[in-house]
Amino acid sequence: DERVALADAPHGRPATKKDPRAIVINVHDDGTIKIGMNDNIKPADVTAILKSAISKMPKAEAFSIPITIRGDYNAQHFYIKQVMDAVKSTGLYKISFTGMQQGQ
Repeated sequence: DERVALADAPHGRPATKKDPRAIVINVHDDGTIKIGMNDNIKPADVTAILKSAISKMPKAEAFSIPITIRGDYNAQHFYIKQVMDAVKSTGLYKISFTGMQQGQ
């Protein structure tokens, strides 16, 4: 989602091979949340979408689905925390945050 302005991450490592199961959650500066084609969703919807994804996976790998939270540089931490709490409530544990390297 190109509308999310990411913070600089000068010491971040570049992404490597992408996991096809990965789910990216975008949090905009006004607090709106987007997952894939689902736009302007609520934190409870995040939980429902993730639980649905878990239910479609083989049990052995269901809770290792990688989650990336992309928070807009100007988003209040409150909005990011709501998404973090929604993800946490599902039992998923592979959570990462992305930022843009300086100069990009």
